[in-house]
Amino acid sequence: MGNCSFYDVPCWLGWLVAEIKAVFIWLLEAVFNALLAILNLLPVPDFFNDMGSFQIPDSVMYFADAFALPEGVAMIVSAYTFRFILRRIPGIG
Repeated sequence: MGNCSFYDVPCWLGWLVAEIKAVFIWLLEAVFNALLAILNLLPVPDFFNDMGSFQIPDSVMYFADAFALPEGVAMIVSAYTFRFILRRIPGIG
């Protein structure tokens, strides 16, 4: 705004758009901080503290790796995601 002359309307509009974006980002940050504060007030369930650690047995990991389970799951998830996005396009889905 410092370089705008009084009659330079596009410069003033650019400044106004930037200020509206800044206010929107500030408001969004305030909402997320409030949600974070609310989530921090929730107590942790007792069964999480008594759960211990969970490990997949080596025999299961061997067969998961042999059947390329991580790659297959990634393909299936990406296919479902692509289908979901494609169905949202008007005229196609």
